[in-house]
Amino acid sequence: MACGFVYAGELTKESLQNLLKQLGSNFTYFVWTLKTFTAGENILSDFGDNGIAFNEACEVKWRRTKGENFRVLLLSDSPKNNLLLDQIEGKWEVEEQTTYLFSLEDKRIAPPFNQYPVVNKAKAKLRCKVFYRDGVAMFVSPREVISDENGTT
Repeated sequence: MACGFVYAGELTKESLQNLLKQLGSNFTYFVWTLKTFTAGENILSDFGDNGIAFNEACEVKWRRTKGENFRVLLLSDSPKNNLLLDQIEGKWEVEEQTTYLFSLEDKRIAPPFNQYPVVNKAKAKLRCKVFYRDGVAMFVSPREVISDENGTT
């Protein structure tokens, strides 16, 4: 298994925006409140109450704590310097997995969108990294929405 790196802390909206810029581009994101859900790519202006943004190298999760502040978790494949986040102790290892996402054509599923971002289809797979802390699985971190070539669900 490869090494993983986990960071956490509380950031303002501006600091969260700067963190995402610092981590690169080509993010896929999901943002939600009790009333709304948004899925998209790259440009993110509304952080809602909760959300995730991920690319091939990392995932950022956030939850609004008060006003424009957010509790933030960064799951990364490489060490990061000069962050406004604290590194979480432990021996972190990662293992890659691929999983099928629910078909959005399935009548039992009623998401507020009809296509997965990136592939722009109702069927997709998700490449993930499972993060283990001291041998215990702690997080499943999405990294890439990929086409479901077989069309299976």
